[in-house]
Amino acid sequence: MPETTKALELIQSFTLSLTAAKTIDEICWELTKNVIAHLGFEDCVVYLFDSTKQVLVQKAAHGPKNPEHLDILNPITIEPGDGIVGSVFSSGKSEIVSNTSKDSRYIVDDEMRLSEIAVPLLSRGKAIGVIDSEHSEANFYTNKHLTLLSTLASITANKIIETKAFSQLEKLNNELQSNQDSLIEKNQQLKTLNQQMDELVYRLSHDIRSPIISIVSLINVLEIDALQLNNLLPLAKSNLTKMDWVLRNIYYYSDSVRRSIKIEQIQFDDLLQSAVRAVHEIDQSPINVDFQNPEKIELFTDAWALHISLVNLIHNSLTFAKHKGPLLLLKLALYRSGENTVLEFSDNGPGLPETYILNYNQMFQRGSVRSRGAGFGFFLCKQLADKINAEFKLDSASEGLHVKLIFP
Repeated sequence: MPETTKALELIQSFTLSLTAAKTIDEICWELTKNVIAHLGFEDCVVYLFDSTKQVLVQKAAHGPKNPEHLDILNPITIEPGDGIVGSVFSSGKSEIVSNTSKDSRYIVDDEMRLSEIAVPLLSRGKAIGVIDSEHSEANFYTNKHLTLLSTLASITANKIIETKAFSQLEKLNNELQSNQDSLIEKNQQLKTLNQQMDELVYRLSHDIRSPIISIVSLINVLEIDALQLNNLLPLAKSNLTKMDWVLRNIYYYSDSVRRSIKIEQIQFDDLLQSAVRAVHEIDQSPINVDFQNPEKIELFTDAWALHISLVNLIHNSLTFAKHKGPLLLLKLALYRSGENTVLEFSDNGPGLPETYILNYNQMFQRGSVRSRGAGFGFFLCKQLADKINAEFKLDSASEGLHVKLIFP
């Protein structure tokens, strides 16, 4: 046992060294390797209580239990109340056992030793662990050992509780920061959505009222001159068709915001047929989409999102390439590009101006004065692509439109 001065120096050194300890493991190893190792003890183990498993676990050691670095040889666990360590933990009171061969509670760990001292680590009167030491000689430990270990146990327990508190505080701060970031993000999303909805209401009040006013005007003309019926009916139908398409896109957009994604294997024959039927209800032109999948690739994603995207893309092609007539070619191709799967829609129409391509992801951006829609078809396609975790890429040239959905 070191002299009182040496013991005080060890306590002071230990207290200072703990300022650099950031984890509970560092605290326990600092105690065993840099303090207990200087007390002349053959063996020492620090046990901490695992509240999840409800057992005492060995966290650090000095002597044969620590053959190298920060390793514990064949670590064991002890239940509260079992052995001398478990008894001290349950009672919260230190014990010196002068001859372990006469104590039925004694548990052999790595080897049999005759003396044992166990001191609880206490926090507000409740044990959180135990410092335990054994020696091959009987009657080895004294009250001086007990006093020193009790002091070290008090310092260790306080530092462990402090470290746990800071760890929990840091965790709470991180969670708070994460929640705050999430709240800011959701507020921004809500702000963006509200702005889009405000613009949607404003723009659609014009896009819906315009065909209604036109139809009313046509009816007024017919009331004056019924002979104009054959001339005016196509105009009325055109205006109603425009209104129908605008209302459909409003529904598609609204549904895309609320709908959950359902991942399934895409059946392209069924997908194309349903998209063509939806467009044909509005535009009576003959529609044929050539599907190419030479590698027989299977695509798993949300069928509804692809359906709405194809409806908008096909309708766009028919709107801007009427002059092509039967020469209008619509193609859908599925192929690999590096590690990605690409679904590409293309036509041989007039293409889109570069100024539009730079702003296509904004609502109400019309690519041409010939557009009969509300001007957010490509915007909707981009929103749907984001929802199914695909990159939406719009390319165009003087001849033809190329839209790619790139799946990682």
